Amino acid sequence: MFLTLDKLMAAPSAGWNIIISRINLWAFLVVLIFAEIPVYSQTSNSDTLLQKGIDLYNSGQYEKAIEHFELSLSGAQQKNDRYSLAAIYNNLGNAYSQTGKIVQALENYQKSVLIAEEIKDTTRLARVLNNMGALHESLKDFPQALAHYNRAEDLARTRKDSSILADCANNKGIIFEQQQKYKEALAAYSTALKIYEKKGLTDRIALTLNNIGIVHKFLGNYSEAIASYNRSAALAEEIGDQYFVAANYINMGNVYRLQNQMAKAVNLHQKALELGKEISAANIIFESYGSLAEDYAVSGNFKKAYELHRKYKEVTDSFINEERTRQLAEMQTRFETAQKEQQIDLLSKENTIHKLTISRRNNIILFIAGAFILTVLLGFLFYNRYKLQQRAKLQQAIIKQQDLATKAIIEAEENERKRIASDLHDGVGQMMSAVRMNLSAMEQHLTFRSDEQRAKYEKVVALVDESCREVRAVSHNMMPNALLKSGLASAVREFIEKIDHSVLKVDLYSEGLNERIDSNIETVLYRVIQECVNNVIKHSGANHLDISLVRDEHGISATIEDNGKGFDITDAGKFEGIGMKNIRSRVEYLKGTVEFDSRPGNGTLIAIHVPIK
Repeated sequence: MFLTLDKLMAAPSAGWNIIISRINLWAFLVVLIFAEIPVYSQTSNSDTLLQKGIDLYNSGQYEKAIEHFELSLSGAQQKNDRYSLAAIYNNLGNAYSQTGKIVQALENYQKSVLIAEEIKDTTRLARVLNNMGALHESLKDFPQALAHYNRAEDLARTRKDSSILADCANNKGIIFEQQQKYKEALAAYSTALKIYEKKGLTDRIALTLNNIGIVHKFLGNYSEAIASYNRSAALAEEIGDQYFVAANYINMGNVYRLQNQMAKAVNLHQKALELGKEISAANIIFESYGSLAEDYAVSGNFKKAYELHRKYKEVTDSFINEERTRQLAEMQTRFETAQKEQQIDLLSKENTIHKLTISRRNNIILFIAGAFILTVLLGFLFYNRYKLQQRAKLQQAIIKQQDLATKAIIEAEENERKRIASDLHDGVGQMMSAVRMNLSAMEQHLTFRSDEQRAKYEKVVALVDESCREVRAVSHNMMPNALLKSGLASAVREFIEKIDHSVLKVDLYSEGLNERIDSNIETVLYRVIQECVNNVIKHSGANHLDISLVRDEHGISATIEDNGKGFDITDAGKFEGIGMKNIRSRVEYLKGTVEFDSRPGNGTLIAIHVPIK
């Protein structure tokens, strides 16, 4: 599993820097950190504000840096300085990504790209595209990332810009690494490192050394990995980059843990956590919690590991959520639409110039005036028809893109559920089972001096058993085996069987679901029914619930009816919660319909219909 987050770095005379590093985390987790910030020289009055923002950013004061970038943006907007605007928007994107605000980061990068395309500044365009590629790679959207990298590389090759070409090599090295093509990854990093060393770019050298250390870690070359991390950390200290110092602490700590040097591992991860809090770096904080939890788990201190893992989950839940993912998809659609509108505007201007040229010519050639008028009329009619066709095609493309974005979000969410469920079942679950087995084996060799000692021992065993059951319950709830093996009806039946029937009696009726349907439809419908049942348990106060699943030639119909207290469906506020929005968005994704029928005191009926091709 790979998660990717942005990191920025400004160098006084380096131009626009895109450098790549990652924080190696637990055995199943790697964090990629893509850094870029331009040092852009302007002649407007916003010079001082922009430079101050860059200085604040380099010192780790990201929120204050955003304030100065916003102030410099106002000045550039008043003067309509397009070159300055492109640079400032990119700076804002970098600063927002550093604070974990990925939606705002992508929005500002897109604005920078649109302006760079408008003013035909190919050098700046290549740099921003490379930075956007890094951001998409952080979101595990590798096709988008590669598309941005390739376009940036083509532009850089045309401009003969070796720095950007090195950045592209570094970025692609990360993808090779994630594909476990370590030989290709080392070759790409070495290419980038030679260029950076030749140009004396200390910040990029540090980050590339970190990348090389990560590859050596995966190859089991721990001494080479530690050496690369130490060189990288020394350079980070030299340029005053506290964020990257913390990243190196996490990387080195993880390698020490693999070597069973737990004291060194815990010390480094604790220092990284303190630095992360000091500079308000969200990803450093939650990855430090995660690494510390793993350290204590390996050391056998499961209580401390559990406490740290809870903190890790709290921070990650606030950092990565469904709402942000939805906003990213919507923003991507708006960005692509804006690009198309910009192209249409350019075509319109070119047509206007062409018409003026024809008009001047007709003033000279009077004897063909009649033929010209007829030509213009026919051309006008043809142009209107062409515009209507193009508008229809554009609308279809937007709808298709929205569908693809929604599908990608849901698939990413389900894949994440599967990964977490697998990690809980195969990792923590297996470890807890081993603990239970060892405790049982120890009982034969223990001599209890009193009944009180035996009771304490049995209480410990009971707690371990309860923990095992809880881990299994959580993993099965996130991705039930019945859904994978037997289908929707079996998964729903397994889910409701876990409900305490003394509190809520649930009756399930299913028909026509003997044959499997598309796994994507099964998964989405299961999540919708699961959300509905959870809403009944939390809010309705009902003691009886009927669920019906019927498949016919038109599709699948599902009804969920309870005898609870109901609610006023005319109150729009009742539908503003995340649960209700999830139900609507998932059913709309399947091109289905969902209806609510409820009144206070008369229970609630939810009717869902999904067509099946």
